Amino acid sequence: MTPPPAIPPATAEWFYADARQQQQGPVEHDTLLALFRQGQLRRESLVWKAGMSTWQPLHEVLALPAPDSGNARPGSADMATTAAPAPAPEALQPPPPPAAIAPMPPAKKNKGCLIALVVALVLGLVAIPVIGILAAIALPAYQDHTLRAKIANTIASLQPYQQSVAAFYAEHGRCPDNGEAGIPERDAFIEPNITDVYVGIDTDEDQYECIIAPTLTGFGSPKLDNEELWLAYDADNGQWLCGSTVADRYLPSSCKN
Repeated sequence: MTPPPAIPPATAEWFYADARQQQQGPVEHDTLLALFRQGQLRRESLVWKAGMSTWQPLHEVLALPAPDSGNARPGSADMATTAAPAPAPEALQPPPPPAAIAPMPPAKKNKGCLIALVVALVLGLVAIPVIGILAAIALPAYQDHTLRAKIANTIASLQPYQQSVAAFYAEHGRCPDNGEAGIPERDAFIEPNITDVYVGIDTDEDQYECIIAPTLTGFGSPKLDNEELWLAYDADNGQWLCGSTVADRYLPSSCKN
């Protein structure tokens, strides 16, 4: 059996996900920290090296220096994980009922206060349903964003296997199967939220040579659990294409059908 591709030297062993969810590297430890100081990587950017079971945020695996704000490029895009969205608006308590108004002496007839009170009551009655409508719009959007972030993390966790498939194909002219090139058997993947991961020839489409096709699981949502995800390798141009049976609204832009 031909040995697997040589592992990069220990001084250049880190891979990271750039702003377009594309794998970059390998780079040295100092280079990785320099990218963080320059603002090209964030604390939440996903990184990986040999020996790690899955991609992890940068701040969980390295002691980070203070970012060099002077060198940071404005408008740098977020990396593999997006910034945490604002929390859903809290339910507002209805305003307390107005206090009973004591009858005024007929001689004073202070109509200005009565008009102001009526206006306040009308505005309150209008504001309550408006707030409810805004909450009904914002909460589903926040939930969709959360599901998209989970799918993006799952795709990022498969990037080491994409690299192994491409290297094996370049050397042998064919797709590796489960159990080859360091790729686990279908039921032996340790990455979260995937199961029954098929790696091999794409039997459904003639234009793609290889696929990595897991079944999604463990999300706690019927919109994702038991759905299919696939990464198809086009060896002619060295590109990976993404597809899924998950509805497009829950997929990152790079994986929409």
